[in-house]
Order: sequence, then C-alpha cells, then structure tokens
Amino acid sequence: MVESLEMARILVAAGFVEVHCTPHCMRGSYDNTPDMVRQATNSFQTELQRAGIPLTVKPGMEYYLDEYFPTQLNNPLPLGDTRLVLVEAPSQAQPELVKQNVFKILRRGFIPLFAHPERFPLLNAPLNQKRDGFLKKRSQRFFSKLLKTRPIAGPLACDALRVVLKEMGCLFQGNIPSLGGWYGQEVRAQAMHNLASGFYSYLGSDGHSVRSLEKGLLPGLQVLAEQPEHTGIVNKQGCPISAPISDPLTGAVSQTISSVC
Repeated sequence: MVESLEMARILVAAGFVEVHCTPHCMRGSYDNTPDMVRQATNSFQTELQRAGIPLTVKPGMEYYLDEYFPTQLNNPLPLGDTRLVLVEAPSQAQPELVKQNVFKILRRGFIPLFAHPERFPLLNAPLNQKRDGFLKKRSQRFFSKLLKTRPIAGPLACDALRVVLKEMGCLFQGNIPSLGGWYGQEVRAQAMHNLASGFYSYLGSDGHSVRSLEKGLLPGLQVLAEQPEHTGIVNKQGCPISAPISDPLTGAVSQTISSVC
C-alpha cells in the first residue's frame, strides 16, 4: 500500500486526475475476478482519500487473449463506465485465435482495446522498407493463409493483422514509456510511428512500480510534450487520457489506462 500511494502521488504530480486499475487476468497466473478488482479499487480509493491524494481510481482488467479467454466474457469487466475491454495477445498467439477472440468481444457489444501493440510483433508496422520490400510477396502469401484472407495489396504483410483488427473495430493503446525508450529502441520506433500515424486511440502508463513511473512514464511524457503535433490524446493541461496505478489486490502495480482527465 505504501508504494501504491507513492505511485498515486507521482501520477497526480504529472497531471493525472483519474486512472483505471487494470490487473492482469490470465488463467493460472493472475486469477483475478471482476468482483475482486471492484472491491480492491474501492478500498484503494478510501486510502487515497484518507491520505489526501486527489486521484480517482476506477476498476478494469487486462485480459489475455488465449484459448481460455471466451469464458471470461460471461462476466467481463470493462474500463470504468465504458464499453472498452482492455486486452493483450500472447507473444506466440496465432492470428486466427486473436481474430476469433476479438469477434467474440464485439458480438457481446464491447470494444476491444489492445494494450501496447508496439510490443507485439504481429501488430508491428513495417519500418524497414528495403527489407520488407524484399520479403513482401512471400510474407504476404504466408500471412494471408494464417489470417484466412486474400493477399493484401496495400499494406505489407507484417502489417496485415493490425489492418484487419482495426477494420473489425478494435482500438489500440500505446504505452507512454515506450515513447521514451523504456523497452528498447525497436519498440520506441514502433511506438513513435504509431503515434505519428494516428494509430493509437489511448495511451497507458504501464506502471508496475514507483521506479517504472519515474524511469519510464515521466520520460515518455516529456517526449509527448516535445511533439505537440502528435499529442491529440493529451489535453491542454498536458494530462494524458490514461494511466496506471498499483494493484490493490497484490500490492504490486497494475498495467493500466484509459481515462480522460
């Protein structure tokens, strides 16, 4: 709880007034339930008020799009009062499984919000045009078979899944620390490209500790401040629409996002 409160102070100092607490939901590793998260968020809000920290926290979860995910749709927890369901795909996920899970979310009337697409290889945009041009035809055929679509004429093949998901109605949330190089320069390049091209609808702090906020979030916010032409996701006061807070369920910090300041 001590670290959670310190994280809240850092967020407030950075301009945040509202955040969503989104602990992972992954069978066998993070078996959180909507009721557990709501109760923990309410308890943490009480602690914030007691400490005099002007931050509003709302419940949410980050769902893992594996073969067990469909059972979570019987009682999903979207972000706060929205219809957004925060999700991430396994690093070795098959495109077809991702598409099937996304379709099931949409059928239930919710909007899939993909967390940190810049860190998921199958959602990367093609940045090395010389290399991608050399592999274009072969990779287009390969990914078209995986995605069960006809060959893509416009975007390069490695861009295929992100195009398909966006057309299906998915939204995408970038990690602010990615912009500052917290996850390395390749991820940073993807994040900067996504930001400049308008691919992101939301930004998240991906805060897991005080250190991650100080060393990851704050430098990323500085990058945003230096690029006013790409900060439509940030309001006039420099307050991002999304951020994280610590996980009251475990005392660790959750990955998070999506709230308007």
